[in-house]
Amino acid sequence: MQDDAEQHGKGPDATGPGTTGPSTGGPDGAGPHDTGPGGTGRDRARSNDAAGATESSLSSDPTVDLTPARRPYSGSAAGAPAFTDGQLIADRYRIEAFLARGGMGEVYRAHDLDLEVTVALKTIRPDTASDPDALRSLKREVLLARSVSHRNVCRIYDIGTHHAKDGSIWFLSMEHVAGETLSERIRRAARLSPEDTLAIARQLADALDAAHAVGVVHRDFKSGNVLLTEGAAGPRAVVTDFGLARVTPTAPGNRGTDPDSEVHAIAGTPAYMAPEQVLGQPVGPAADLYALGIVLFEMLSGRLPFGGATALEIAGARLLAAPPDLPDADPRWNAAVQRLLARAPSDRFATAGDAIRAIEGRLVDPRVLHSLPAERDVFVGREGEIAAIAAGFENGGRLVSLLGPGGMGKTRLARRYATGSLAR
Repeated sequence: MQDDAEQHGKGPDATGPGTTGPSTGGPDGAGPHDTGPGGTGRDRARSNDAAGATESSLSSDPTVDLTPARRPYSGSAAGAPAFTDGQLIADRYRIEAFLARGGMGEVYRAHDLDLEVTVALKTIRPDTASDPDALRSLKREVLLARSVSHRNVCRIYDIGTHHAKDGSIWFLSMEHVAGETLSERIRRAARLSPEDTLAIARQLADALDAAHAVGVVHRDFKSGNVLLTEGAAGPRAVVTDFGLARVTPTAPGNRGTDPDSEVHAIAGTPAYMAPEQVLGQPVGPAADLYALGIVLFEMLSGRLPFGGATALEIAGARLLAAPPDLPDADPRWNAAVQRLLARAPSDRFATAGDAIRAIEGRLVDPRVLHSLPAERDVFVGREGEIAAIAAGFENGGRLVSLLGPGGMGKTRLARRYATGSLAR
């Protein structure tokens, strides 16, 4: 995923980090921005144009990925793109525009001559493509990510190779999404309203839950990996680069011998890493939920919850300090974000959708239910009394008193009502 600072071609045609579109395999069922089968084949001229190498300097920005496969190229950020406008790629894709450069490679808008649709291509860094282990890992991640079919997930379709005079260039073909990144939206607006934040957050949660349901963990979820495209019903949020942060090539002759290798092999972006990522521990869906908490905090406040002078300080701050409260936020928002940012994965929500339900006041916390004493026998009758208690609260009452002689079951009745109310 390219970093926001490195994006090019802004405007309604710029797709940002997740510019994507179909490829050789083609999608199964096209959504509003999917590009499914529908074109006709056409004759194509072969091209042997050489692809120029492009490189850029490694940024110290904590919002830049640490993963080797996703670091910006080392060298001049002003280097010529690998592909040029009008160039024919893999005898199928005609390059229309260079859109962005990031840690994994470059993103282009292209025209698929087979399907007659606009697509996007993302090049794969040479150090990844030339590392057999990294390339195998990338192919596994792409196959896994292809199993996620959801309107809020940027779909990866295929891996291709373009053979040029000076070597081969590997690339991914993905769904094409035109719009700006959520990171850009936040910078432009300073902060988002709770209403706009919730509308976007619902879609982000749906995307994460859809991926987690099939075993796909993002590992680098952040506002720069979310694209917003405007529609009649409001912005559609699309999460990009699922699973690709795991791809980490190891330099030949330096496998496990570099003292910095463990740090550099951590997949993700320091400012959005979960504590377990910082510590190099196993990463699961809970890490994506932690990153969701960072993104929600960022949308509502316009800043990140943890600061520091370096990427390492920012990543380490979450191990030493509790996250700050959201300024001027509704208590439900603050409580949900604080729980998403819990240091222990087991203390976070079970799903991203649970976080949204908590914000909306619709979540029944199982920990509350489990704190109620278990009934030792069957509760029969007294529906009239339970209805009277419910009516007392529904009519605006904040306290309902149960009066009667000792031993007639007032406590049992209150527990019965409480259990049923929480279950609803």
